[in-house]
Formats: sequence, structure tokens, C-alpha cells
Amino acid sequence: MAKAIRVLLLTNYREDRQRSMLRFADLLLSHLPEDGVNLEEIHPKAHLRKLCPSDNWKKWAGYLDKYLLFPRSLTRRLQCKSNPIELAHVIDHSNSVYLPKIKRLTSIPKLLTCHDLIALRTARNEFPKAPKTSANGKRLQNWIHRSLSYADAYGCDSSRTEMDLNRITPSSKGRSAVIHLGVQSKRVDDNSIGELPFNLMGTSFLLHVGSSAWYKNRKRLFKAFVDVKEGGNFNNLKLVLVGPVPQPEELTEKTERWLKNNPNELIVLSDLSESGLQTLYEHANALIFPSLIEGFGWPPLEARSLGCSVIASRTGAMDDILGSSATYVDPMSTKDIVAKIKEVLDADRTNGPPPHIPKARECAQAYENLYQRLVESK
Repeated sequence: MAKAIRVLLLTNYREDRQRSMLRFADLLLSHLPEDGVNLEEIHPKAHLRKLCPSDNWKKWAGYLDKYLLFPRSLTRRLQCKSNPIELAHVIDHSNSVYLPKIKRLTSIPKLLTCHDLIALRTARNEFPKAPKTSANGKRLQNWIHRSLSYADAYGCDSSRTEMDLNRITPSSKGRSAVIHLGVQSKRVDDNSIGELPFNLMGTSFLLHVGSSAWYKNRKRLFKAFVDVKEGGNFNNLKLVLVGPVPQPEELTEKTERWLKNNPNELIVLSDLSESGLQTLYEHANALIFPSLIEGFGWPPLEARSLGCSVIASRTGAMDDILGSSATYVDPMSTKDIVAKIKEVLDADRTNGPPPHIPKARECAQAYENLYQRLVESK
């Protein structure tokens, strides 16, 4: 049997609470076989942040944890000769800043996974309607941008992300590959219905899963939901958000007033287990996901894998994978979102059988194959 490849998996600072990045790390750690790959995880620890009393100080202490203290830990590990590393995999492009140091310390191959490049593109003023990036934010994104070229190979969540990467970092052309993320292959079973604050069996609802980031387009979603409700025929329909409560910048005067006058029409679940989320997918009338841009877009794929109708924009990997099994909207048109919601609700059926949606093990296998190629070619 061939010897397992020793891979250092550089994952994210836990206090940043980047749920999707932690899920990706768990996907690799859970599904890569030990006989083929020996994964060792390393990530910045919250040493200084734990000592800070205020949130403002915590932010700056977090930067010190990540960019001052952690590189020392990384150096020590890479210089350990008794258990040498054969490949470094930085699982989030926002951590590309560690690549130059890795290159100075060792000649091992360096793999970088690129997810969406949204923050970098926002700092480059590619999205006129996005909130402006602060001066310090631009410095950080410029640092990330300069560091991207230090990778030897790139995994991209979708063909759109690969196109963005190749455009922004031309040296990545010919060294990048699209590796779709995977969804759970098994239903997580527990008493998830008990954690939901409403009766699933007696409730019609649209479901949205995601943050309040500008590109999630929740402001237009709220407007569309109100228009659907005011149009009649959907008196029993509710909107369920898995994510934060509506933020002030996401509301117009009309939607804010309507939601205050109809408090029972919106259900917000800010902390939900994986099993609880799967239960919502299985009972929702449709998942509504009108994002302006995504790198991958996990929720629509998870929803379709569980038989839920999906109303989404053509971004991320949705079009790559879902094809004609989703209903697509123009995310810039409230009128179109309203029309597609009514179309799906009136049909009272799913978008047909789901296509092949990559499983977590398939994603992990693709990365294992890439690890082997990079190590063998070194």
C-alpha cells in the first residue's frame, strides 16, 4: 500500500465565525481516508483576542492573532524535520497571505481553494452598489490579491469563480480546476422538529438561508415577499429566514412598516442545527435564493438534494449543477422575483427530480486526487 500523503490543512480563525469555511474544513477532515492522506489541521488561535474586554479591541487583537502570532506557529510546524509535510492546502483564498511565508520556508506544493473573491472584487470597486470598502479593508484585500500568485495550484468552487480568479490573477491560468463542494449524503436524524417554533405540517413558507451581506439581496427579497402577500391568494404564506434578523439597510419604509404590522408573517431562526435545516428544506414550499453573486451557493444544492423547489439567480455553481431543475430569477428585478414565486407556488410541485448533486465524499476524493498529482509532480 502506498504511503499516505502528509498534508497540512490551513483552516480559519474560529472567532471569525465563517460557517461555510468551517464546513469545508470538516468536509475534508471527515471524508479523506487516512490510508491515502494524512491530514494535519493548523489554524490561528485566539490568544490576544481572549484578553480584550471590548469588541473594537477584539477586532484588532484578532488581526494580531492571525498575522503576527500565527505565522510563528506555522513556521515552527513547517520546520519540524521529524514529521515533514509534503503539501500545504490553504482552504480559503482570504488566507493567501500565508503563502509567501510557506514558499520562503519550504519547496512543498501549495494548493489554494478559491471560493468567491467577492471581498476582493468589492475592494476593486467592481460592484458599484456594494458598501464601500474601508481604507484598511482595501489594504488587506490588496495584500490578499498580491499573495494569490504564490500558490502552485488552485481549486475553485465553480466555473464562475475560476473565471474571476484567472482574470484577477493571470498566472493562475492552466493551474486551476473547478471542484464543486459537496452536500451531506445522509439525512441527519434527531428530534429536529422540536427545535422549530412553528407547526411545520400546518404552515406554507418560503425559506431563505444566508447572511445579511449585501450580495445576498435580502432587501429585494423582503420587497418581493410583501408584494406577493399584498397580491392576495397567499394569505397563509410565511417567510422563514435562517440567518440574522432584517437589518435597517435591508428595509424600505414600506417593508419595515409592513413587517411591524404583520409580525407573524416573518420567522427568523438565527441558530439552527444541521438536522433542523434539513427538516426545513423538506417542508418548505420553496427555497428562495436571489443572490447577486455567489462563489458556490450551498443552500440551493442542499435544498434540491432533499426534494425542495429552488428559486435562485444564475450565480455560483447553481447553473453549473442544477441546470433546468431550478427556477431562475433576475436578481435585480423585484417584479421577476414576485412572478417566479407565484409561478412555483401556483404549480404546487417541485422543479422535477434533482440532478446529480456532488456529495461530500466526491468533493474530498477530487481534492485527494489533486494532492496526489501535485506531490507526484514535485
